[in-house]
Amino acid sequence: TLQIMQNAGEFGLLSCPSLCLCPSPVPPLPFSRMEGFSKINAFAGAFGKRDHFFRFFQYFTRGIRGTLQIMQNSSKFVDKTQFLSFLLEQNQSFHIKIMEARRSYRLLGSFAPLSELCSSKLPLPLPDTLPSSKQLQLQPQPKTTVSPLSAGWLDMSLYRLSLMGALLWHWIDHVRFLSMIGWIDRKKQPILKKYSFGLYAIGKLFLLLYFLRNYFRFKKLEGFEKEKSLIRRGVVKAAMDMVTFAHVSELVPTHDFICGYLGAASSALVLFG
Repeated sequence: TLQIMQNAGEFGLLSCPSLCLCPSPVPPLPFSRMEGFSKINAFAGAFGKRDHFFRFFQYFTRGIRGTLQIMQNSSKFVDKTQFLSFLLEQNQSFHIKIMEARRSYRLLGSFAPLSELCSSKLPLPLPDTLPSSKQLQLQPQPKTTVSPLSAGWLDMSLYRLSLMGALLWHWIDHVRFLSMIGWIDRKKQPILKKYSFGLYAIGKLFLLLYFLRNYFRFKKLEGFEKEKSLIRRGVVKAAMDMVTFAHVSELVPTHDFICGYLGAASSALVLFG
C-alpha cells in the first residue's frame, strides 16, 4: 500500500481531492499551471531584478570605458597610455561577457510587453481610479468632465506605443542571440543593434511623454503623494533610458561616459528605488 501511495504521489495523483490518500498531497509541477502569456511572463519575470543587477554592471563598465577613453585623450595621462590600454582591454572583455550572458538570459523577456499588449485591460503604470471632488481641490464641474486621474485615449496610446517599442526590441534581441551563437551571420549584429535600440529609444520617448503628461495633471492637485512619487521616478527613469538607448543605437550619439553611467543609474533605481 505504501508503494502504491508513493507511485501515486510521483504522478501527482494525490493532489486531486477525490484521490487524496494522505494529509500532505504532492503539488503539481508549476509548468502545468501556466496558461497564456501572463503565466509565462510571471514565470520569466521573477528574474527581473537579477537581470537589472547584471545590467548595472554592464552599463557601469561602459561608463568606465568612457572614462578611460577620456583619460587616454588627456595630456595629463600621456605617460599612462599603455596601462590605460590594458585597463580598457580588460574592462571591454568583462563588458562583452556580461552583455552576451544577459542576451541569453532575456530569451523569455518578450512575454512581458506581449502579455500587457494582449491584456483585455491595459495595465497602466499609474492608477486610473476617480478621486472625489474634495481630493481634487477643484470647483464643481459638470458630470461629463473627465477626472485628471482617469486614463484617456492619449494615455492609453502613449503607453501602448512604449510597449510596442519594448516588444520590438526584445524580438530583434532574440535574433541577435541567434547571430551571437552563429546561426545568423555575425556581420548583421551592428545593423540589428542599431534598429533594436533605436526602436527602444523611441518607445522610451513615448513612455516619457506619458509620465510628463501625468506630471502636469497631478501638479495642481493636493495630496496623491504616492502617485506623484511614481510619476517623478517614471520621468527620471524613462529619460535616462531614452538617452542611453539613443546613444547605443547611434540615433543620438553622446558618449560612453554618459550612456554607461546613466544606464547604471537606471538599473540602480529599479534595484534600490
